[in-house]
Amino acid sequence: SADFTVNVSPNIPVFAGDDVEICLGYDVILTAINATTYTWSDNVVNGEPFTPTVSGLYTVIGISANGCETTDDVFVTVNTPPVIDAGNPLMICEGEDVLLEGSGAGPNGTYSWNNGVIDGESFAAQYSAMYILTGVDENGCIGTDSVFVTVLPVPTAQFTADVFSGTSPLEV
Repeated sequence: SADFTVNVSPNIPVFAGDDVEICLGYDVILTAINATTYTWSDNVVNGEPFTPTVSGLYTVIGISANGCETTDDVFVTVNTPPVIDAGNPLMICEGEDVLLEGSGAGPNGTYSWNNGVIDGESFAAQYSAMYILTGVDENGCIGTDSVFVTVLPVPTAQFTADVFSGTSPLEV
């Protein structure tokens, strides 16, 4: 007969992290913990940035120092940026107000313009310029568009007459 001592190592499960939401074109870093080595699906490297193009489930296999193996998953949601619309080019006369109003960021979206313009509020455009609109949707994804506003000078009326003075009735 023989006696053997068997040590059972606790198997702490690998943790892939919480699900992640990003915008298309942005990097994400997946970092698993509670193991010594990590092998991710889709050639993801633990702790290294990568740029997913579609939403998907990523699985990690973690192997602890004692050789125990566990797996975990994390879902990465890739949100499409909003298609922002700044409107059509405008032509106004000098001294007229212009109203710029963006669309496309959705019901909870926000808009900001360059040149101090406030979305949906009229302002006096002093000169012709390109106005750039940035829209942010409820997921934090960003889209941009621009519109050119042409400010036309107010014409100065000029005329001449064939007769400049006379008595009434005077035909000119």
